[in-house]
Amino acid sequence: MPSLLNSLVIAFLSFSSIDLVSSQAPGTRFSHCLFTYNDTLYMFGGTVDWGAQAATNYFHSAQLPFSTLSTPWKPENINNAVPLQDPACVVEPSLGYALVIGGGNELKLQNPGIQIYNFKTKEWNESELKNTYFPTFPSELTKSIYRPAAVLLAPKLVFMYLGGFSETDRVPGSYLLDLGHTPWKWTAISRNSTQIIMTSPGLASSKGNAFIFGGFYHLNNSWPPSNDSYIYSQIYGYLPTPYTIPTTIADAVVGVLNDKLMVIVLETGSKIENQQMFVLPLDLSTMKLGIQTIPTGVPANTNNTLMRNRAGYVQLPGSDTIVIYGGVTSWPMGKTSSSMIAYNMTTGAWTTNVNIVKNIPSDQYQLAKVNGLDLENGSISGTTKSYDDPKSSNLSKDPTDTKKKDNLPTSTIIGILIGVIGGLGLLGGISAYIFFSLKKKRLPAEKMESMHVNNEVFTGL
Repeated sequence: MPSLLNSLVIAFLSFSSIDLVSSQAPGTRFSHCLFTYNDTLYMFGGTVDWGAQAATNYFHSAQLPFSTLSTPWKPENINNAVPLQDPACVVEPSLGYALVIGGGNELKLQNPGIQIYNFKTKEWNESELKNTYFPTFPSELTKSIYRPAAVLLAPKLVFMYLGGFSETDRVPGSYLLDLGHTPWKWTAISRNSTQIIMTSPGLASSKGNAFIFGGFYHLNNSWPPSNDSYIYSQIYGYLPTPYTIPTTIADAVVGVLNDKLMVIVLETGSKIENQQMFVLPLDLSTMKLGIQTIPTGVPANTNNTLMRNRAGYVQLPGSDTIVIYGGVTSWPMGKTSSSMIAYNMTTGAWTTNVNIVKNIPSDQYQLAKVNGLDLENGSISGTTKSYDDPKSSNLSKDPTDTKKKDNLPTSTIIGILIGVIGGLGLLGGISAYIFFSLKKKRLPAEKMESMHVNNEVFTGL
C-alpha cells in the first residue's frame, strides 16, 4: 500500500512537466547512489533521464554474485522514503542501517535531511527509530544538499563533506555524525570553508582519517573542477597533502586496498566524450602517488569504461571490487547510461563478474607521517596540533574544535594537588592554634572554669 507521501508525489507528477517513470529495473540512471549490505547490492534515488526523476522506481536490490551483463534487479519497499537526486549513502554494518544523507528533489519536496533504511525490518524511517536516534539537523543543512560525500570514518562515526547545487544554495562545511551517541550527535568540523569544500569529490577513509580528492566549485554559473587534495584527521583537522594530483577531478570513486587507495577518475571536467576512465594509485605507507593507468581487460562493449558524470558507485565490503553504474556522458544534456562495470583493484582490470570475496587484509600497514604528524598515534614529540584551512599561511585552530590541548602528565597533576591540599591544611592548623591561644589568654578565670563539663575540656573546635 503506497504511503501518503508517495501518493502525493504521484498526484503532483500527473500535473507537472516531470515524467513519472516506473519499472522493475532501474534502467538508465544518474545522480543516484549505490551501497551494499552482506551479499546484496542496493541502488537508491537518481534521475532516469533529463526531466524525468525516478519517482516510484528509485530503490532496487540485486543479490550477489552476478554478471554486469545480466543483473538480477528487483524493486524494494519505498514506503515512507522520499525520492532524491544526488544524495550520499553510507552503511553502518554493525547497526544494520543505511543512511541516505542530503540530496535534492526536482519534485520540490522538502529535504528530509537524513533517511534511514533498516536492513533487518526492510523499512524506511521507522517512527521508533526516528524518535530515539534522529538528531536535530543543523540549521544550515535544512536546504537541499546536492552531491555531498560521506564515509564511515570509524565504527559508528560518519564523516560528511558537503558542497551545493549553486552559488546561492551552497552550504559548504564538514561534519561528524556520532551514531554511538543517543540521540545521534552532530559535530561541526568546519563551516563555510569555501577554500576547502568542493562538490562531488572522491572520498575514502583509512585508519580513522578521510582522504579527499578533487571535486568542483560553483562560481558565477560555472563549475571549474579542482585538483586539490586534503586529509582530514580526527586529531589534527584538515591537512595539506604531501602529494599533488596531476589532473583535475570532477567526479571519482576511491577504493581501499589495504595500504593503497585506488582513485578511479570518472570525470576530469574537461571534454570527456570518448575518454577512458583511469586510475591514480596512492601508497598510504609512503604518501606517494603512483603512475596514472587505464585499466586493462576492456569488455566487448567499450562504452562501459568511458568517462561519465554523476554515476553511482561502491566498493564491495572487504573485497577488492568496485562497482560503477549509470551516469551521463557529459553535463548537461549528455546521454544517460544504464551500463554497469566492475573494477578489480588487485588485477587492475575491468571485469563483468561481481561477487563479494573478502580478500583484503585490514590495517596491515603503517600510515606515513604527513608534515611530521603521526596520523595513527596523533603525536609529534609528545604534542598535538590542530588545523583548519590548509591553504592559509596562518593555520589557526577551528573555533568549533574540541580536541584536547597539550596536557601535563597525570602523576605531576596528582603531586601538585596533594601539595596544594597539604599546604592549605598546614596554614589552617597554624591559624587555628594562634587564634585560640590568644582567645584563651583573654578569657577570665571563672569563664575558663565554667567550660569544664563532665570532666571534658573543650578548648577548640
